Amino acid sequence: MRTDLVRKIEQELKSISSKYYKILLVCEHQKGNSVQYIGQSGNFPVLNISLLLSEKLKEYPRKRMTNRVHALLSDILKETSSDVICLEHIEILFDPNLNQDAIQLLQSFSRNYTLIVSWRGTYNGKKFTYAVPGHPEYYECSDFDGTIIT
Repeated sequence: MRTDLVRKIEQELKSISSKYYKILLVCEHQKGNSVQYIGQSGNFPVLNISLLLSEKLKEYPRKRMTNRVHALLSDILKETSSDVICLEHIEILFDPNLNQDAIQLLQSFSRNYTLIVSWRGTYNGKKFTYAVPGHPEYYECSDFDGTIIT
C-alpha cells in the first residue's frame, strides 16, 4: 500500500460529492492495494468486478453479452446498498468480446455512486492505457472527466 495514494484518496473523498462525475481512478499500475485499504478502513464495499460480472455473464450467449454488461454492472452496484464503492479487478471490461469503453462505462455509473477504481494500466499525464498495442485487450482513453490519483 502506498500511503501517499491513501492520503490523496481520503482528501478527494471529502470534496467529491459536489462533482458531476464522482469517480477516482487510482493509478496503482501492477501492484498496490490502496483501494482495498480505503474500502476496509472506510467500511466501503470492495468489489472484484471481473469475478462478479463474469458470474452473471455466463448465463448469456456470447452474442448477447455486449448488450447486458451495463445492466448487469448496474445490478452489481445496486446490490451493495452503498453510495461509495471500491472497484478492483476491472480487467473483464477490456475483453474485446464485450465491446465496452471501460472508463466511459464506469464514468456513467459515477453520477449515482462514488467509485474508487483501482487502475492497473498506465497513465502518462494525458491518457490511460491498458495492455500493450497489438494485445486483444489493448485500450487507451484520453477523455476522462473524473479525478485521477497518481
